[in-house]
Amino acid sequence: MAKSKDEFLDEILMCGICLSRMKQPRSLPCMHSFCQQCLIEFVHNSTNSIDCPYCKLHIEYNNFAHFQSMLLVNPVLKQLCEALDSENFTSSKFDDSNTSSSTTNNNASHARCHTCGLLKLLKVCKHCFFMLCQECRKQHLLEVHSESKHLLEQLEYRLKLVQTKKFELDQQLELYDQLKRQTNDYALKLFHVICKQRDMVWEQLEQLQQKDQQLFWNQNSFENMEKFDFFLQLCDIGKKKLQAKNITDKELIELSENLLSQPSEISQEIIEKIEFSKIQLKLNEAVINDEQIFIEIVHEKKDDQSLPPTSLTPPCELVDLTSLIEQQDED
Repeated sequence: MAKSKDEFLDEILMCGICLSRMKQPRSLPCMHSFCQQCLIEFVHNSTNSIDCPYCKLHIEYNNFAHFQSMLLVNPVLKQLCEALDSENFTSSKFDDSNTSSSTTNNNASHARCHTCGLLKLLKVCKHCFFMLCQECRKQHLLEVHSESKHLLEQLEYRLKLVQTKKFELDQQLELYDQLKRQTNDYALKLFHVICKQRDMVWEQLEQLQQKDQQLFWNQNSFENMEKFDFFLQLCDIGKKKLQAKNITDKELIELSENLLSQPSEISQEIIEKIEFSKIQLKLNEAVINDEQIFIEIVHEKKDDQSLPPTSLTPPCELVDLTSLIEQQDED
């Protein structure tokens, strides 16, 4: 059946978004026209870019004002819509509402579906932004539902994989903290052992030091350092007084008495016979130079399925240095 003039005009002037006759038609840069208000609402659902509902031309803009400046006014469409609106306003006063609704649906059915290509009542799909009929849109949404279900199952599977490995990571991190504590405890233990040996050596050195001092003063008859210093000063003072011309009798007698009190048993032979303790300090440098605490990264065997091949298990091998120190003491 041939189309009437009104049907032809309604098909040309139908907005592809609201499926009604265009009001205040505005054209995109691709020259496809829609209601101005429909384009504004369409843009509010996007961010700085849209695709034409008809040809899918990608249109970018900086902001809403920039987008409004891109909209073109087609004077022919504008005048035609205004003329038809004025004519319909006059005639619609006497039209039955059901008849008017039926006519609108019949006119809208002449739009061509993007998927099946048939002339049907169309709506813009908010998922793909194509103009689709009800049947194709329903089928498309079923496909979207199926795809979303598949993606959700895929996400759930991947999350479980990560959660499983995250549990292994938590155990590994706890192992690191445990090894740190174990290393610190061992270092403190080693420190206490070394400090104990140091104190023992110091005590022995103190004893030997006192022994040699006592031997020295006993052998040379001065008895102690204070008495030795007294005779050192007496020697210097005596030289000066004997060289002085004005020395008094009292000073001379006092000097003579002090000189007579000096130890008489001191001789070169006695001094040479004084022998001090022969000691030598031995330090186990191997203990200092050798690593006593270290990390060894062991790669798992291929037939070991307890961990993936890429996993690393770093056990910390701690060497007990106490046995080495005790062995040194025995030597």
